[in-house]
Amino acid sequence: MTAKRGRPKALKRESVLNASMGALWDEGVAFVSVNEICKRARASKAAVYREFENEDGLLAQTLRHYFDHVLAPPMAHPPLGRPFREGLQMLVEH
Repeated sequence: MTAKRGRPKALKRESVLNASMGALWDEGVAFVSVNEICKRARASKAAVYREFENEDGLLAQTLRHYFDHVLAPPMAHPPLGRPFREGLQMLVEH
């Protein structure tokens, strides 16, 4: 096995996605910038673009990350056998 050329990857993808999720939540999609996300993630803009290709790629991956880590887990175990309102409340509180 040969070593990869160049500097080792230092960007922590999960950190950028979490920072992006937080920024989008706090500021709103229309008002958040890649610069703000980079600042929150403590990552360079070049590294973020290298990882996600462009702003649209970052947004798409952020939405996927949100679904996988926030929305999907409670949906994996729906509260069956309960009244609808009670089951919905359990999902919201999760």
